[in-house]
Amino acid sequence: MADLRAALTALGHHDVRTYLASGNAMFTATGTDTTTRNWRTVTALADLATR
Repeated sequence: MADLRAALTALGHHDVRTYLASGNAMFTATGTDTTTRNWRTVTALADLATR
């Protein structure tokens, strides 16, 4: 889960935390461009999943 936290933090999300080893993550996102933020987050998670 450290990789997941690191990936989300690298995207600029704050207060990143994971729940057990479930793959669920909670974080605070800032800014108003939700479409770009969502696309970057999904892309980063897909990349992480294929490693």
